[in-house]
Amino acid sequence: MAKATKVALIYDFDETLSITYMQDYVLIPTLGMKPQTFWDKANAWSRDHCADQVTGSMYYFTMTARKKGIRLTREFFCDAGKTIEYFDGVEEWFDRINEYGRERDLEIEHYIISSGYEEIIAGASIRPHFKDVFGCSFAFGEDGTPVWPARVVNYSAKTQYLSKINKGLGKLEDRAVNEFMPDEERRIPYRRMIYFGDGMTDIPSMKITKERGGTAIAVYRPKSKHKKTAVKLLTDNRVNFALPADYRENRQIDKVVKTILDKIATERDLDILQQQVGVEVTRPHFPLVTVEIERRTVVTLGPRQVRIDRMDAFEQQLLVCVGRHAVAQLRKIGESQRRNARHMGTSHRRTLHIAVDIAIGQPLPALVVVIGHRRITQDSAEHPPLSVPKLEL
Repeated sequence: MAKATKVALIYDFDETLSITYMQDYVLIPTLGMKPQTFWDKANAWSRDHCADQVTGSMYYFTMTARKKGIRLTREFFCDAGKTIEYFDGVEEWFDRINEYGRERDLEIEHYIISSGYEEIIAGASIRPHFKDVFGCSFAFGEDGTPVWPARVVNYSAKTQYLSKINKGLGKLEDRAVNEFMPDEERRIPYRRMIYFGDGMTDIPSMKITKERGGTAIAVYRPKSKHKKTAVKLLTDNRVNFALPADYRENRQIDKVVKTILDKIATERDLDILQQQVGVEVTRPHFPLVTVEIERRTVVTLGPRQVRIDRMDAFEQQLLVCVGRHAVAQLRKIGESQRRNARHMGTSHRRTLHIAVDIAIGQPLPALVVVIGHRRITQDSAEHPPLSVPKLEL
C-alpha cells in the first residue's frame, strides 16, 4: 500500500493561534508590569544596546525577573503555557483537518515556527498536535534557571526551519540546511506547505513559501487594527490570502485550507496517472477565494468570473490564485484604469483585466467593469463557468 502524501501546516504562534503574545498571560504580569509597558522597555533596551529585538527581549525578561527575585524554572514556563487563550476553533482544528486529509490519503503534519518560548509552548493544551516546535529557548543553569538564550528565532531565522521541514532535517541539523538536496529527495515539497502567520515577523517565511509553490495565509483578529497589516501583506504580494483568525468549521480558513488540500490530492493523483500512462496530463487549476481588502470583498466565482464589491481604492493589488500559481497580479492599476476609462468614454469607470488559466489549459480573460455600485461581467460564451468551490466572505 502506497504511503500517504505528506503535507505540512506551519504556524506562527502569537496572534496566529493564540489571541495575544504568550508572555502576556502570566510571565509579564508576574513581573508587576503591563504587557505594553514591558514590550516598550524591552524594545528600548534592545535599541540602546544594538541588540536583536527578540534576543534583547529574552535578556530583558530574565534580567528583570532576577532583579525582582522571581525564580524562573522550566515548570514556571510550562505552567504559563496552560493559561494561553486561543482564537475560536483552534483547539478543535487539528483533529478535524487531519481527518479531512486522511480521507484524501494525505498525512498532515503540524509545525510551529515562533519567536515565542518553547518552554511555554510545552505547557500549551495544543502542544501534542505538533510534530515539532521551532521557537526561542533558554539554556538553564545548575540552579534550574535561565542563564543564556539557547536558541533565538527572529524574522529571518524562521526561514531555516522551513528548509528543515522541507528536507526532513532535525532541529539541530544546521549545516545540512545549506547542502544541496535534489527535489525528489526532499521530505515535504514547498508546494505541499501551508504557512499561517499574522505579521511582519512572518514575511520572509510567507514569501518563500508562496514563491516556491506553497500557500501563505495572513490571519488577523477580526475587527482589529491587525487587519490592516494582513491586508498590506496581501496587497504587497507577500501572501496568497488574508483571512480572519477563526478556525471553526465552515469558516473562511477552514474552507480555504480544505480546498488547498483537495488541490494537493488532485495534483498527486495526476502525477501518478502521468507515470502510469506515460503521457502529459493537464493539471486542473482550482480558483480559490482570494482577498478581503478592508471594506471591499473579492471572491472568485469561477475560472472566468471575479466579483468585486465596494471597490473604492483602485491602487490596491488584486491577486487571483489559481492552482499553485498566481496567474494575475495587478499593481498600481490606477493609471491603466484611467486609460481604459477614457477608452470607454466615461471618466469615472474602472476596469480590471484578469487573465485566468482555466482547467483545460486555455487562457481566458475576464473583464470586470465597476461603475459605482454597478457591476458588469463580460465572459466568453464558448466556455460556460465551471463548478468550483465558492466561499462567502
